[in-house]
Amino acid sequence: MADWLVNVGGDGISTLEGFWHGLLAFLPALILALIVFIIGWLVASMFGKLFAGILKKLQLDKLFKSKKWNEALEKAEYLDGPSEFIGGLVKWNFDNSNIVNFY
Repeated sequence: MADWLVNVGGDGISTLEGFWHGLLAFLPALILALIVFIIGWLVASMFGKLFAGILKKLQLDKLFKSKKWNEALEKAEYLDGPSEFIGGLVKWNFDNSNIVNFY
């Protein structure tokens, strides 16, 4: 009966060791994935702001006012201008492409 108890304890320890070895092997990949995600998010934010700035320089907001698109944005309770809205879409697109391309 004592042999059975020793064998069960030994199997439990080897299982726990295997878990820790697997976890330690996985951590570098997890850290790398987080770094790539953060860098991609920052780059996407910069592209979104850059795109919104370019659209402001091209006076897209005035075009939207003349075509009454601002009313649609106001009904949607979007407080920023059309340039920021489109810039946000660009940022969102870069964020999603970063996540999809990484995996």
